[in-house]
Amino acid sequence: NVNVRLAAAQALSKYKDNKEIAKGIVKSLEKQTEPLIQIMLINLAVETGDNDVTPELNKLLQRSDLMDEVKVYAKKGINSLSI
Repeated sequence: NVNVRLAAAQALSKYKDNKEIAKGIVKSLEKQTEPLIQIMLINLAVETGDNDVTPELNKLLQRSDLMDEVKVYAKKGINSLSI
C-alpha cells in the first residue's frame, strides 16, 4: 500500500543522519515503482548529504520505466549533491 510506504519513509526521515538508514533509503530506490514513493526517497537520500547517493540516482535515471517527473527530481538531487 502506497500510504503505508509513505508513512514508513516519513518515519525514517528522522534517522536520515544514521549511515545505515541512509544506505537503506538509497537501496530501496531500486525496488520502488510508485512515483510518489520514488520522489520521497530521492529527497530523503539527497538530504543525507552522502555522495554515495549520486551513483544510485544515476542508475535510477537509466531506468526506462521511470516517469519524467521522477527523473527531474533525480537530476536535481545529483546537482545539489555535486555543489
